[in-house]
Amino acid sequence: KFAMNRGVIDHPEWYSGLTKFSTFEEFQSVIHQNDNPKHPCPKPCECHTSVRGEDCFKHVAWVIREGIEKQPTWYQGLNTRSRFEDVQKRLQEDTTTLCKAPCTKVEWGSPSLFCFSVFRSQGYEVDLVKSQVEKGAGIFECDEFAVLSDQELPITKQIKTLRFLLP
Repeated sequence: KFAMNRGVIDHPEWYSGLTKFSTFEEFQSVIHQNDNPKHPCPKPCECHTSVRGEDCFKHVAWVIREGIEKQPTWYQGLNTRSRFEDVQKRLQEDTTTLCKAPCTKVEWGSPSLFCFSVFRSQGYEVDLVKSQVEKGAGIFECDEFAVLSDQELPITKQIKTLRFLLP
């Protein structure tokens, strides 16, 4: 937890290529590769949390939006507020699924905090948002966040803006 929450911000040189938004498995892989005999770390299991545009993502979204209510016996233990990774893990157990095992879900605080930012794709605001990501500041200190803009833009390898249409 230290590596993911403070270590990568206080000592980025220890975690080459990782950010506050990297997965648990990505951190585990780097720590495993560092091969520190005082702190041995096993190689992480293979995983992939589905993303928008993949078939598995569509199946998970359907289960959350409709499937749980229409077929509750198929999805025992889940509800419409279940975490995406929990639903994907359940679907991965089916023999007919395309879903792989999801990566470890990000731990949220209690209570959790969702933050968002809206900015224009032109001008200084893109650089400002990128700077906040690097520092883990602003909305990027929240448990979950969304970045909205008038264009879909890559902020980092892991973060893209959500496009909204202006009237």
